[in-house]
Amino acid sequence: MKLAKGPRPLSIKLFACAFIAAAVTSYIQALQFSPPMHELLALQMPWLEWNEDRAIVFLSAKLSIAFISVAMIYGCAIRFARWLVAIASAWDLLDMPQKVMIWAQDEYVSIGYLVEPGLTLCALVMLFMPASNRWMAKREAVDASTFE
Repeated sequence: MKLAKGPRPLSIKLFACAFIAAAVTSYIQALQFSPPMHELLALQMPWLEWNEDRAIVFLSAKLSIAFISVAMIYGCAIRFARWLVAIASAWDLLDMPQKVMIWAQDEYVSIGYLVEPGLTLCALVMLFMPASNRWMAKREAVDASTFE
């Protein structure tokens, strides 16, 4: 992987900040209020028996994937990573009603549960802004003199 050269557009910088903030917020909330997280994981993946250790490993892997995705987009302008982020984030946002139902039954609801989807949505919008598209397209442009 080659690092992308030149300045990043503001939309890419805002994407990186918002996406990392959303991932860290989600991670902290899940660790603070683990009983609802176990219920949610059990609903999403019923073939596994969820305990504290498995939940922490899963959440840590999810956080690591978020950091790697941001590095691939911000650092290397990889378009494939942009679509992976979009699909994973859309899946997370579509799962929001199920999360809200679980959290509404318990006293574990905090402001972080409301902030995280907003940050994720903001990050997705920034990722597909025209300036982001141009920057990523310029990164993949091939110089014709390379083949002469």
